[in-house]
Amino acid sequence: MKKSSFLLITLFIVTFSGYSQNSKNVATADEVGKYSFNVLKNLENTSKEQFKNNLLTIEELKEYVNKYSDSLEEFKEEMNKTDNASYQERVFKVYNEFKEKEKEFKIVWKDIEYSNFTYDEREEVGLKGIRAKLFFKYKENEYVVRIAAIHIKNAYYPLIIRRLRAVSK
Repeated sequence: MKKSSFLLITLFIVTFSGYSQNSKNVATADEVGKYSFNVLKNLENTSKEQFKNNLLTIEELKEYVNKYSDSLEEFKEEMNKTDNASYQERVFKVYNEFKEKEKEFKIVWKDIEYSNFTYDEREEVGLKGIRAKLFFKYKENEYVVRIAAIHIKNAYYPLIIRRLRAVSK
C-alpha cells in the first residue's frame, strides 16, 4: 500500500508540475527549504520563464527515472509520453496561482521572513526525494507552501513549489 501511495504521489507531482531548462540543485534536504525560500523572496520580479528555470527539467526527470529506478515500468511509460509543452503549461499555472494569492493576501515577496522548513524523506521503488512544507511570515501572518524535490546523484533537485496557504492561528 505504501509503495502504491508513493507512486501515486510522485505521479501527481510529475503530472501537475513544471520543469525548467536550467535546473538548480542543492546538497542537502535542508537546503531545499533555503533555495525555495529564495525563489519566493524574488517572486515579485520573476517572470514565468524564470520561475520555470528554478525547477528540474522534464528531460532530466525522465533520464533519472529511466536510468536509476526499478519496478516502475508503468510510471516510466507515462513519463515518456509526457511532452515538455504540457509541463511548461502546468508550471505556468502554478506561477499564476502564486500571483493570484499574492494579490489575495497582499504579499510583498521581498519582505517575507523565513519561519520554518519541515520535510519527510521518501525512498521507494528506486525513487528518493522529499515532500516538504516551507513556512514564512509576512507582517503578522504566517503562510505555508508545499515543496517536492528528488534526490539524484548526491543532490536534491526541486520539482515544484506550490499551494500557497495561510496558516490558521
